[in-house]
Order: sequence, then structure tokens, then C-alpha cells
Amino acid sequence: MLHGNLSYMFDKLSYSNDTTCINTDKINTVENTVINILKEKGYVLVPQPPLVEQSEVLIKEFLRQPWLINSLKIIGLLNNDSNWITMKTSSPKMFCCTLKTSRRVMLSELSIRSGFQAFHNHVEGSRNGVLLEASVNGDILASGYVDYDDIDEMVFLSQPVRNTTKKRNFHLLDVPKEFHIAGVINDEMNEAEKRQKEQELETLFNEQPHQAQHALSEWGQLHMSWFERTDRDLKKLICKSDYFWDNNNLLYQAYAESEKLRNEQVKLLFFCSETLIKEQNLESIWLPITSRKDFGIKPEIPW
Repeated sequence: MLHGNLSYMFDKLSYSNDTTCINTDKINTVENTVINILKEKGYVLVPQPPLVEQSEVLIKEFLRQPWLINSLKIIGLLNNDSNWITMKTSSPKMFCCTLKTSRRVMLSELSIRSGFQAFHNHVEGSRNGVLLEASVNGDILASGYVDYDDIDEMVFLSQPVRNTTKKRNFHLLDVPKEFHIAGVINDEMNEAEKRQKEQELETLFNEQPHQAQHALSEWGQLHMSWFERTDRDLKKLICKSDYFWDNNNLLYQAYAESEKLRNEQVKLLFFCSETLIKEQNLESIWLPITSRKDFGIKPEIPW
């Protein structure tokens, strides 16, 4: 049962998401480009590596600590009906990192080599949101806002961030008008009305337990950040699968919810580090978890 106050619950359940989008329906071209880029990162395309014994416990750890499995990378590609391909990665900001062989951001390499413009949208909480755009001629631009100590030197990984005006989302790519105004709303509710609505929802939340989830949802709508609203609007324009767009633990999904991904027509690509391939020791992928006593899971306290 939910309890406490809505403001606390909303902060606790703060929205976050990372999604890469490529402006094409040619999924094979994108797939081949991704394979070549990952090869330069030291990874080789492989069939889905099998799990070891006690796989249920291992999968639970994927949900809790996916970053532990560094020698396995997973890419998910979904061809939509919007002339955009949605891409998710097991390391959510993977294509925002720099490729050492060219010193370019991987997203830029993807655009240049495939011949299609692309962007990555990053949302983290209510005060962090960055749109990273990459053109086919090698230009790259990050805009938005990150909660940074020095407002004059905002950076997202290695990229300087242009502070956005919230009037135009895209500054580099050629996209339809709907993309530019994603996240923009006509909010006719004044502060007094907003406070009154908050009080009504708090009462509903605390006095009618069966309505607590509804109250929390309404509170989320009332306090939704511009970054989250933009992300949700872009999803409506681009992606036919809410499930795929909204999830950011592809490692867990690939093993615990693989059938659901197949039903959503998501194409999964698995990459192992070249070192493991040469050693022919794929089971060592899972060692960061399996080498620890009881998989590193602490027993639950029975009170």
C-alpha cells in the first residue's frame, strides 16, 4: 500500500529515460553500422550468450545492477511506422560516448557512416534533460539543461550543452514542426488552482487507499517536468512500442522478457568483448555476480 505524501512519492519515482533515434526505416543498414562501430570498441557480434545455473537469481541482479556486466553489450532495434528506428542499449548512454579510433561521439559516427541523421534524448529527474543531435556531415550539438555547478560550462559527458529556451527542441536536424514543439503545453491553471488541486490529491491519497495510485498519477501529470513531457511527446511521434521506449535495462529485458521483446518486433544484437571470445570462456561474462557468495544478494530482514 502506498503511504506518505505525494511530493515524496513523486520524487522517489522520478522519471528517467535514454533513447537513441535514427531517421530511417532501413534497419539492416543501421544494424551493419552498429556492428562495425562496436567492433572498433573491442566487441564482436555473437549469438545470445547462455546463462549459468541459478539463472533466476542472476536475472534479478540484472535488474538491480546491470552495470556490473561490462563484457556483454546488447543493442535493441525497433523499426517503426514513422521512418524512425528506435534504439536502446544495455549501457543507456553508450552512443553518447567517444569512439577512440576517430575521437568522434559514437552517435556522430553512426550518422556519418549510415547516412542518416540521429539524436539521443536523455532525461534524468526533473532538472536534467539533454537532446544530443548528430547530422550526416559530422556536426553534433547538445542542448537542454543539466544540473551543473558552473552554469556557463554545462557538459553532457564530453559535450558542451547549449541552454535551451524551451521554444525549439531541435537546433541541428531537419525534423517536422511537431518535433520542435514536443513538450510544449498551454497551461491555463494558475498557482492558486494548482495548490488547490494538490490539496485535493493529497486528501484522496491519504483518505482513500484504493485511489492512491490514481492520485499519484494525477500528481505526476500536474508536476511533470518539461524534459519528461518532451520525451513522452517524442515517443508518440516516433515509437510504436511504449514498452520498448520506456525501459532502460535491456540486459534484464533480453533474458527475463525476451518473448515480450519478440512480440514487440524488437531485434536484439549481442556483443561480447574480443578478449572473452579469444579465451572461449563466455561463462566469465557473469563472474562479477556469480563469483560473489550467494551472488552478492543480502538476505531480506524478516521484519
